Amino acid sequence: MKRNLLYSIVLLLIVSCISCLVACSFSFDFVDTSIEIEFDSFTYTGEPIEYTITCAMDEYTVKWYIASGDEEDPTLEEIDYIPIEPGRYAVYLFCGDEENHTSITNCFEILKITPTVTVTRDLTKVYDGEVVSEPEYTTTNTESPTATFYYASKSDYIWSTTAPSTVGQYVVKVVTSETDHYLEAEGIAQFEITYSAV
Repeated sequence: MKRNLLYSIVLLLIVSCISCLVACSFSFDFVDTSIEIEFDSFTYTGEPIEYTITCAMDEYTVKWYIASGDEEDPTLEEIDYIPIEPGRYAVYLFCGDEENHTSITNCFEILKITPTVTVTRDLTKVYDGEVVSEPEYTTTNTESPTATFYYASKSDYIWSTTAPSTVGQYVVKVVTSETDHYLEAEGIAQFEITYSAV
């Protein structure tokens, strides 16, 4: 009876010890979270987007994707080049190796250039019963945008594509269209049609 009791106690101690070893057995990989990818600019330049990587480990992998669809949960299509053209993209940065690593995925957008439009010709003239001439202008958009001219009286600022011919003070607005790499833009100038001198 005593022998059986002693055997049970020893067996219980052995089982307890094994359980303790299993419960306390663990392994871990140290992962330095110093990982970041920074972009110099998000505006189209005609060159691949420039970026700087911060990775605490020697090895890293960068993958690029075109992002489409929902902004919160976009569909990603992997590409084998660094993005150049305006659009939505995602970048995946894997820092480290299979055993010791961390990673991030960031979405970003390459933006079109915002051009300037400058009206270069003063449309002011003496009343002659004829509509004013089309405005002359310059733009930093180098992709030959189409231009639309709008006119408004300074008394109400109701815009119209019909050029004025009557005496009054006016504003002309030149709007250049959006193109592949440039946004729509506008330039505004004031002019007037005056009474002829008596």
